[in-house]
Amino acid sequence: MSQLRRRRIVLSLVAALGLTGSWVVATNTGFAAENDRPTQRAEVAEGSFVTRCGLSHRAADDPIVAFGRPGASHLHDFIGNRGVTASSTYEQLTRNPRTTCDGVGHTGSYWFPSVLVNGVPTEASRINVYYRSRRSDPRTITPFPQNLRMIAGDARATREQPGDVANWDCVRGGDRRSVSSPTCAGNDEFLKFRIEFPGCWDGVRLDSPDHKSHMAYADRGECPRSHPVAVPGITLSVNFEYGRDIRRSDRISLSSGGVFSGHADFINTWDEATLGRLVAGCLNAAKSCEKGEEPNVRPADTPTASDTTIHTTRSAAHVGSAAPGPGAHAGHGG
Repeated sequence: MSQLRRRRIVLSLVAALGLTGSWVVATNTGFAAENDRPTQRAEVAEGSFVTRCGLSHRAADDPIVAFGRPGASHLHDFIGNRGVTASSTYEQLTRNPRTTCDGVGHTGSYWFPSVLVNGVPTEASRINVYYRSRRSDPRTITPFPQNLRMIAGDARATREQPGDVANWDCVRGGDRRSVSSPTCAGNDEFLKFRIEFPGCWDGVRLDSPDHKSHMAYADRGECPRSHPVAVPGITLSVNFEYGRDIRRSDRISLSSGGVFSGHADFINTWDEATLGRLVAGCLNAAKSCEKGEEPNVRPADTPTASDTTIHTTRSAAHVGSAAPGPGAHAGHGG
């Protein structure tokens, strides 16, 4: 069968199944678009905005998992808020909102395991943080509550994690394909380390003992009843350019061990008004905002959590254990 005939058959099946909108189906190249999530094939409205961030610092700290214990974690790369240390509190981070992300008020705090190239921590040439709606009704999305904390991915994973949580991508010409290990073809331009955070909150807790149970992933654009509050879906995209950052022969691994232990941490230390405007003008409006665009709209209302505890003297990692709720991916953070 000719290549053209195969392509026509694929496109006919796509039309018959109704897989349209923001979804792009890979043909014989095996590549899919940046916004493709294999677990969400239902057509959903897509609003988005993106911020590009540089490396702030690198340290073996984790103020979510190992609060108050400097050097107690594996090595992390910190981006966004410059003030993050092992003992950072929400009040301290918002009092000094210096950031490595572009855009005034883009002061969220993120960190992920350092990527090792032949055993040496290596800085990525580009780090993008995407905020997306991906809800059946994007008007239901609200900003994160202040001081919300969460972890996506499993720092102890020894096998491939679900593709909607943590994976490696090979990028060529703006298209990407997921790979089980960080090895790309000779004509690929970038190796991408990608983490997706859950976008459904239980509406009560700012954190949980496992740093995950208070959050859940949406299913076909809908949040589960246990986590009914839709919040922005974050995708952390860490890009390494071949010929500049890495070589084909390099051995790639993560500081948390192996190649499957991908994960990332987030604390909502955004400027509240800035995040509210972006949620209202981009996500609620199902609009793909350009990089640096600041919508001139009334900020969306920020929900209030009943648990307003700010971590100051202890690590939440020592507060018992909790089973992940429906829609949550089990596993360890850090």
